[in-house]
Amino acid sequence: MSNKYCEFRTDEYDAGPPIVGRYRFKAVAMRVVDRKAQSVRETLGGTLDTVFGKSFELYRLVLRVPYQTNETDMSDWEDLRALYALNNPNAAITPVLIFIDHFGTTHNTAYLVGELVSEPIATVIDGTDNAASYIVPVEIAIG
Repeated sequence: MSNKYCEFRTDEYDAGPPIVGRYRFKAVAMRVVDRKAQSVRETLGGTLDTVFGKSFELYRLVLRVPYQTNETDMSDWEDLRALYALNNPNAAITPVLIFIDHFGTTHNTAYLVGELVSEPIATVIDGTDNAASYIVPVEIAIG
């Protein structure tokens, strides 16, 4: 059964109240790519020189991320930026994430890769709730 969000968990995840280390974002689109690490070059003699490595899954998601949110169960733009900023494998919170896709499948070794690019889709501020949000494509490599 699918749901409307995907979830990331960090090393600090604790399900007790308040929930710590869990980040949820609404997924607008998802594409899974099987990627193979490989190099193919033409040699001076005209033959191909090929080297093959491990293959892995690459999830390409399009997230709808609010600039700010009052929903206690969802995450916002600053949360996503904080996840992207994780870069020290020896820190208390490492860049190795647990990724739960919108089908509920848990991937225990996931990395946010590539660039973090946002495109504003709404800049409406209505009352006390800031409804500004972004469309953000992200890539998640599953190790």
